[in-house]
Amino acid sequence: MRALPALVMSLVLLSTHAARAEPSDLPSLRARLEAARSKVPESVHTSIVHLLDVAERIAGKFPTQAVEWRTRAQKHVEAAERGEDLYPAQRGQIVSRGYRSPISQRVQGYTVYVPPDYTPDQKWPLMIVLHGGSSNGNLFLGVVLGNNMDWKTYDAHLWDRYEPRWSPPFIVAAPDGYGQVLWRWMGEQDVLDVVDDIARNYSVDSERVVLSGLSNGGVGAYAIGSRHASRFSVVQAMAGAPSWLQYAGEGSVAAVEAKLMRPWSAMDLAENWHNTDFRYYHGTVDPGPMRPPYVRALDARLEKAAIPHTGKWFEAGHDLLYIVHRHGKVYGELKDVRRKSKPSEVHLVSGDYRAARQHWLELTRFVQYPDLARVVATLKDDRLAIATENAAALAVHLAEAPSAGARLTVEVDGTRVYEGPRDALGSRLDLVKRARWERGVPDAAGALEKRPGLSGPLTDPYYGRMVHVYGTKRPENAAQLKQLAEKSARGLPLWLWTVDQEVVPDSAVTPELARSAHLVLYGTPGDNAVLDRVAPKLPIRVDGAAVTLGATRVEAKGVGTRFVYPNPEAPERYVVVWTAPTLDAVRRGMNLPDFVPDYVVYDGASTSARARLVPGKAKPPARGFFGARWELTTP
Repeated sequence: MRALPALVMSLVLLSTHAARAEPSDLPSLRARLEAARSKVPESVHTSIVHLLDVAERIAGKFPTQAVEWRTRAQKHVEAAERGEDLYPAQRGQIVSRGYRSPISQRVQGYTVYVPPDYTPDQKWPLMIVLHGGSSNGNLFLGVVLGNNMDWKTYDAHLWDRYEPRWSPPFIVAAPDGYGQVLWRWMGEQDVLDVVDDIARNYSVDSERVVLSGLSNGGVGAYAIGSRHASRFSVVQAMAGAPSWLQYAGEGSVAAVEAKLMRPWSAMDLAENWHNTDFRYYHGTVDPGPMRPPYVRALDARLEKAAIPHTGKWFEAGHDLLYIVHRHGKVYGELKDVRRKSKPSEVHLVSGDYRAARQHWLELTRFVQYPDLARVVATLKDDRLAIATENAAALAVHLAEAPSAGARLTVEVDGTRVYEGPRDALGSRLDLVKRARWERGVPDAAGALEKRPGLSGPLTDPYYGRMVHVYGTKRPENAAQLKQLAEKSARGLPLWLWTVDQEVVPDSAVTPELARSAHLVLYGTPGDNAVLDRVAPKLPIRVDGAAVTLGATRVEAKGVGTRFVYPNPEAPERYVVVWTAPTLDAVRRGMNLPDFVPDYVVYDGASTSARARLVPGKAKPPARGFFGARWELTTP
C-alpha cells in the first residue's frame, strides 16, 4: 500500500512533464533564437533549431523525453543570447547537432560524441556508426557507447538522453540516415554530409575515418563502404547483407532491377577495397534476412580476387554490437589505422555517377549506363597504365597521385596517349574515348546526354532539392493531386523518416524555381499547367486511354507512368513526371517499388499493393532506361 503514493506522485510528475513538453512555448524559444542568430556561428544556430524541432515532433508520443530535449534547447538558446556556444564545452558527452540539406526543409540531425580530452589543436580519428532497422542515431550512439539494452525495447527509448559508459579516443557520430531507407540515396548522402559537417566543426583527421554499421547499418556499411571506399581508413560491416540482389531474393530480381542493385552491392563493388582495410563480422546462426550464406559468398569472392580483408564469425545470432566492440576495446585496434591516400594501383568499379571515384582515379562517362564499369590504373616509376571496361571518359587527379618522376608515359587499353613532362599535364589529366583513347573531355555539343548529375534513374533526384508540383487547372482534381504530392513529399522510398519537401501548385512554378530544383509533376492531361507545357518535348506521354512510348502504345486498366527526364525548360535539372489517363491511376503510381529505372509504365495489376524493393509477381507492362542521349530505347 505504501507504494501507491509513490506511483501517484510519478503519474503526477509525468503529467506535469507532458504538459511542459507541449509545443506551445517552443515558438517563444524559436523567436529568441532568431533574435540571437548573429551572435553564434550558423552551424550552432542550425543545431539548436534541430533540438527544438525534435522537442516539438516527439511531444505527443514521448512527452518525458520531449521535456529533456526542450530543456537542452533552452540552455543553448540562453547561451546564444549571451553570445556563447555550449558545444565546445560538451566534451565527453553525447550531444545532438544538425545541418541543412537541400533534400528536406527540416534540419537534418545527427548525434556525436567528442572525447573528454579533445582539443582542436590536434587531429582526431572519426568513427561513423550506422544504426539498424529499429533504431535512430540518438539511441544507437548511446548503445554503441555502452548503454546496453535489448533491441526489442529500442522503440521506447529512441529519444532518451544517454551518457557514455566509456571514453574512446575517437570522435564518434551516428547519422539518422533519414530513417529506415537502409542507407540508400538520401541516406548515403546524409552519411557523407555528416562527415563533412563534423569536419567543419571539429578537428578531424581525414586519414582516419572509420565507417561501421550493424544490421541495416551493416547493409549501409557494405554499400557506402564499397561505393566510397577510398574515403575511409576502415570499413566494418556487422550482421549485414553484402548484396542487394541476395537481400531482395535473387530469383525474384529481373535484369532491369539487377542493373539498379549492382551499383549498391558490395558483392559487385568489392574490388574497390583493394586499398581499404575492410572487416566483416557475422553470426553463424543469424536468423534474420542478413543470412550467413550471403557473407560466405562475399568471402569467397574476396579470396578469389585476392582482395585484402578480415572476417570474423561468432557462434551468435544477429545482435553482434557488444561482441564486436568488447566494452570499447575495438577503438584501440582502429585508432592508428590510416587511409592509403596515394596508392600506386587503384581499382574502380562503379555503375553510378554518384560513386564514380576512388582515390586519384575518376570515371566521368560510361559507355552504357548504368551497367558496371571497371577501371584499373597503375602508376609506377614514369608509366601510368590504365585498363578499362565500359568507360568512355576518365579523369586522373595527378595532384593526388603518387610522385613518379619528372616524365610520364600514359597508356589506356594499350594506346599511348601521352609521353612527356609530368608537370605539363597540370593537376588533372582528362581522357576520352573516341575512335581511340586520347587526351580531352567529352564533346559538349548541346545535345542531351547522360552525365554526372543528369543520368537517372528515377532515384537520382533523391540526392537534391525536389519540389512537388500538383495541377490546379481542374479544380475538382486539385485537392487529390495536392494530397498525393504531400504524401510523396514526405518520402518516396518506403520507411523514409523526417523528410519534408516542398509542395506547390503549378501556378507557383517560376523559371528560377525550375533552375534550382527537380520538379515532380502530378496530374492527368489537362490538370497540370507545367506538365501540359513540357509534355510535347517528352518521350513518354498519355494519349487518350493509353500511355505511349514512341511507337509503342500501352493500354490497360489502371495504366499510368512515372519517369525521370531532363527538364525541357531547365535542362540542368530533372522533371519527374507522374501521369496517367485517370486520377485513380495517377495515385496508383505511389505503389511502385523502391528500385525503379528511368521509366516505368504500370497498370492496375502491378500496382494493386505497395511493392517494397522490386515488382511483385505482376510486372509492369514496360520499364527500362533511356539511352546515352536520353533517347527512348525499346521497352
